[in-house]
Amino acid sequence: MSHLPEEVKVAAVNVDTDGHVTTAHDAMWHELGVMRDPSGETRFGVLSKIAKLVLVLPHSNADCKRIFSMVTKNKTQFCGSLCRRY
Repeated sequence: MSHLPEEVKVAAVNVDTDGHVTTAHDAMWHELGVMRDPSGETRFGVLSKIAKLVLVLPHSNADCKRIFSMVTKNKTQFCGSLCRRY
């Protein structure tokens, strides 16, 4: 973070009341994405878009496992209570 421009650091770094420093990576990449060079072109536009896409990828499969667990319970354990008996 030390080599980033000051406006990026200000947008990306948060300090809570206990003094803990956290970095908002989405804010950092947004600021880098809107930075322009002297000719008016974005400096890191494509790189910023790719980084933002990577940030929204799920980092665990807990949701998938939870859904499969629900389906398994419905198919096996509770099937007797869901089926009609003739």
